[in-house]
Amino acid sequence: MPDVPSLDIIIVCWNHRATIGRCLRSVADSSTEGVRIARVVVVDNGSTPPLALADDGRLPGVEVVRNRGNRGFAAACNQGAASSSADYLLFLNPDTHLTRGVITGAIRLLEQPDERGTGILGPRLVDENGVVQATCGRFPGAANIFAQTTGLSRLAPRLFPGMRMTEWSHDDTRDVNFVSGACLFVRRPLFDALGGFDERLFVYLEDADLALRAAGRGWRTRFVTDLAVVHADGWSSGRDRARRLALSWRSQMVYGWKHASMAGALAVSGTILLLAPLTRLAGAVWRRCPKDFLASGPACVLLWGMLARELAAGHSHRPEEADANRSRSAEALASPNAAGPRES
Repeated sequence: MPDVPSLDIIIVCWNHRATIGRCLRSVADSSTEGVRIARVVVVDNGSTPPLALADDGRLPGVEVVRNRGNRGFAAACNQGAASSSADYLLFLNPDTHLTRGVITGAIRLLEQPDERGTGILGPRLVDENGVVQATCGRFPGAANIFAQTTGLSRLAPRLFPGMRMTEWSHDDTRDVNFVSGACLFVRRPLFDALGGFDERLFVYLEDADLALRAAGRGWRTRFVTDLAVVHADGWSSGRDRARRLALSWRSQMVYGWKHASMAGALAVSGTILLLAPLTRLAGAVWRRCPKDFLASGPACVLLWGMLARELAAGHSHRPEEADANRSRSAEALASPNAAGPRES
């Protein structure tokens, strides 16, 4: 029998007891013709109580890695992939479930000769009602972060594009800047060469950062509309909105300090620190959404608390130390005490 490509599946959980069983059943029910699932690794990021799984015997032994605390989404993904020798990796959210042909379709496409330059692949994500989620994005920068923060990307998405490609219906297959980490296929040798996800991005934008670094090495990111995955996008709506919002703002700042010029990084920081809380409050009032309104203030306090810890580190501002300071700033901003896993 000829060799077939192998796949490791990594799922990071944090209090996802209600959804992980369905996710694993969808993996077991998937078509794997022409693909060998080598390992399924579930990283429990300090769930309370610890995650308990029932193995129905249709998957290779599901390996559960238990962390005593929450290491963050990026670090837990790296932890799950650390000992992989598979040809491909699939990073999968626990609040997703695969349609039958996703695994076979994705690997077959990546094995095609004309797709040898595709390093990362993302399927179409839909909610429980079949509504397509706008999960493809542009690499974040000062302009599109400003457009998205102020709401200009919603008012005139073609004139003021945001990070998310909301003006596009996601109804055709194409190359994009990045795809959502909620369901992301990547060539394992490429993931290793890139050093995995950047753990300074505790959660959010780790997918954009990975794709940007892959693009820097000449690899493409491909969105495939014919492959669908159901993603319960509203599942986390009752969880800690303030913390998730603060972490999203933080990741944008960390990403800016990592990839933008000094002027760009300062522009991103100014947008997040000065405009984001105000526009969030105004949007909550306009939409008559009390949950978002009540989350905005605490999120701002959390974010400024993170900044206060960074400033307390007393970094030098001499020109010759600027690059080192920017790197340390990004690392300090991405080291919260606790946070949830990725929730797109």
